[in-house]
Amino acid sequence: MNNTTIQRQNRDYWDSIAEQYRDEVKISVTDFHYGPLIPGDKILQLLPQPVVDLQCLELGCGRAQNSIFLAKQGAKCMALDISESQLEYAADLANDSQVSVEFINAPMEGIPVDLGQFDLIHSSYALSFAEAPDQVIRYAAERLAAGGILLFSTVHPLFAGEWVEFDN
Repeated sequence: MNNTTIQRQNRDYWDSIAEQYRDEVKISVTDFHYGPLIPGDKILQLLPQPVVDLQCLELGCGRAQNSIFLAKQGAKCMALDISESQLEYAADLANDSQVSVEFINAPMEGIPVDLGQFDLIHSSYALSFAEAPDQVIRYAAERLAAGGILLFSTVHPLFAGEWVEFDN
């Protein structure tokens, strides 16, 4: 794995906060989530149906709650993250949920070619951490099976902005 400085910084950041993030951020495995303050798939209904036997890949999975949800519905899931610590917590959560998810330690820009093709490639709020988001999307699109779905959600750029107040 050839990591750039930004990828190493992302890995080190997520490895350093993984335990605190696990303890403080609660994301359910009973619905597919698109991000904070956004309704889940039970309301939005964006996932292909049925999900049984779909080949799925989650990019920037963190604790892989979406992959675990899909696996509970009968999908065959792989989940990729740059942080080994996040993947350890994801494996524990999958075990607790009694599902099988294959975990891959790699940056989003380095999706291994030998993984095959996927019916669904998804990512929630991880794309903004990629050094080259366009490359991630291109690589993901190349790994979609015919008729496959690429489903990304990310923060709006204004979400991270600061409001400036001016005096009259």
